[in-house]
Amino acid sequence: TLVDTLEQAERLGRLAEELLTLSAVEAGNAGRERKDGVVALDVLAREVVESLDPIAQEQGRPFSSSIPPGVLVRGSADLLKRVLVNLLDNAFRHTSPDVPVELVMRRDDGVATVDVRDHGPGMTSAEQARLFERFHRGGSKAPGTGLGLALCLEIVRGHGGTIDVTSAPGLGTTVRV
Repeated sequence: TLVDTLEQAERLGRLAEELLTLSAVEAGNAGRERKDGVVALDVLAREVVESLDPIAQEQGRPFSSSIPPGVLVRGSADLLKRVLVNLLDNAFRHTSPDVPVELVMRRDDGVATVDVRDHGPGMTSAEQARLFERFHRGGSKAPGTGLGLALCLEIVRGHGGTIDVTSAPGLGTTVRV
């Protein structure tokens, strides 16, 4: 049908965009002109949370954030925003609408930390080991390209940071940047 064809075209467009962004990030070309700029990470995170609030409300999903003021980092605002959006989008798509999702930001000794937590089904250690692989979507039926977390990993590494996952079956998942 026409609807199926349009959905496939949209999916292929997203895939192409994510592959191009991933290639640019790996080559060090994405955000190069702004990578050393100062980014108000707290402001960026609030913008992302505000953009997702209507979706959470529509789903009836518990969604909260804790973002202290004045969290400044060096980097590309566009790429860092992409990380936050991808992590929250994953938490939304891979849990049922009744599962709480949280974004918690901290500053400790000059280091900014962002946790995206869900209280969903969690993952086994085998699933966690493959989480950042390209095109890996786990057993999920949720739509996606399987590139979002691979892209997050490259962006975070390119900014000199780390990204880790803590999860266990039945205990939810936390992704820490």
